[in-house]
Amino acid sequence: MRQSCNYTKKEAINLVMKWELKSYNEDYLTSKSSEFGESKLISRLLLNREINTKEKVSKFLNSDKKDIHNPFLFENMEKVVERIKKAGRNKEKIVIYGDYDVDGISGVAYLVIMLRKLGLNVDYYIPNRVHEGIGINKNLLNFLKKRDAKLFITVDISINNCEEILMLKNSGIDIIITDHHRQIGILEDGEQEKELDILTINPKTSSIYPNKSLSGSGVAFKLADAIYERYGANKKYCTIIWML
Repeated sequence: MRQSCNYTKKEAINLVMKWELKSYNEDYLTSKSSEFGESKLISRLLLNREINTKEKVSKFLNSDKKDIHNPFLFENMEKVVERIKKAGRNKEKIVIYGDYDVDGISGVAYLVIMLRKLGLNVDYYIPNRVHEGIGINKNLLNFLKKRDAKLFITVDISINNCEEILMLKNSGIDIIITDHHRQIGILEDGEQEKELDILTINPKTSSIYPNKSLSGSGVAFKLADAIYERYGANKKYCTIIWML
């Protein structure tokens, strides 16, 4: 899991990212572009993901529902969906808390839209990268209190601080964590996770789910897919996944 990014405004502005682009022989790239029937840019992106044959390209770009893993392969998925359905039945406020990068924001947007379409009472909170970083802070606690939140769902973020978890639990808030980062701290310990009564969905910690490379928004989509299935809802809103 990433550390909190509590940068000052000046430090954040001065942050420099150095991108290292994988290079390919121009003739090889031209050949693959012709083989794939795609532009050189698209072909480069495919090759970067080790999608290097026409068959793999076709499956990746034209995937079907049958190619997608069952979301209920995640060990806690059934319990998570049932808790969300309970929130719907009881008209409880759900707050979705996401990371401030494009992965987290996309996943939050997708879940919020989907749950609202199903009639659930949903709000969201995305922390300020510069002033808040990642973690439970006073602003978030005030946000949850004002909305009388009863269910807290993370997207692309874990909470590994026991004190932060207890702050939420002592406020009568149940916690569902969806993430894709390698876990450290208390979430490494399945027994402690059970003791704290937290439900997690994470491909890195699942012993069954096959795809360990899901993005944070990808995990959010798996949750949405499972909810749609249990609600028996029309899945036309799943087209939003192509934005993730």
